[in-house]
Amino acid sequence: MIPPPPRPVRMKGRRLALVAGSTVLSIALLSAFFLLTQSRNQPAWFWPAYLACLAPAFAWMASQVSRERALAARGVVAAATVTGYLPEAGSGRYYRPPGVTFEFRTGDGVVVHGQSRSLKLGKARTGEKLPALYDPARPMRHRLAADLVWVEI
Repeated sequence: MIPPPPRPVRMKGRRLALVAGSTVLSIALLSAFFLLTQSRNQPAWFWPAYLACLAPAFAWMASQVSRERALAARGVVAAATVTGYLPEAGSGRYYRPPGVTFEFRTGDGVVVHGQSRSLKLGKARTGEKLPALYDPARPMRHRLAADLVWVEI
């Protein structure tokens, strides 16, 4: 099977604004905190430690963006059928919203099963068709279009 040609991928407008806005806000808060606490002599290790604490959050966000961009660039769209529901589970910090189970058929005829807990799928009915995006080289790498946060296809 010949892989599909790459598609242009771009970040969704709201998500791009969220990333840019949160970056600007973080820098503004950091600068304000620095100016307000300048009179208090901070230890030399304070600012490197502060930035080291922020680094994992930015690294995680960058990895999510790159994964979605790669899937959207190489992925093939398939029609996924909702096969069931996942109950909500846990509470507080461990809360997981209700979700759906689904299946779709790849171009090679392989049936792939998956699940999603996207809040956008709360009203999905059994048998309903939803767009799914999968990597033809590794069909287990898939997402429903409703789960894509950072890019649009």
